[in-house]
Amino acid sequence: MAPFYEVGDTTATHAAGQRLAGLSGDVQQAKSTLVTALEAVTPGSRHGVGDVTVGVDAFQTWAVEAANAVANGVSNLGNNTSNGAKTVAQTSNETTALHNQQSALNRDVNSGSRQPVTAG
Repeated sequence: MAPFYEVGDTTATHAAGQRLAGLSGDVQQAKSTLVTALEAVTPGSRHGVGDVTVGVDAFQTWAVEAANAVANGVSNLGNNTSNGAKTVAQTSNETTALHNQQSALNRDVNSGSRQPVTAG
């Protein structure tokens, strides 16, 4: 038996999905703040300036890619939640029953024949 899912309040679910999708902007803002802070890093003369600069640049690249992936994931989750709520709201019991109804054409090939079909 297929699993059963239920959305109690499609309006609230849709709104929650929209709010969730909006959080991707917060992730992008946090990314921008981090990138700006990393650009301001200046290693002191007593440190391995080249190593620190390379490390900061590598971390900055990783942080941007990771933040973009998180923002996209959050946006997708929110949009999918909202779209799912819309689909649930637009689906009625009658259309579900119609989709699940067996058609007269949906029968075994040999059911009306006296001879079974054999592979040749």
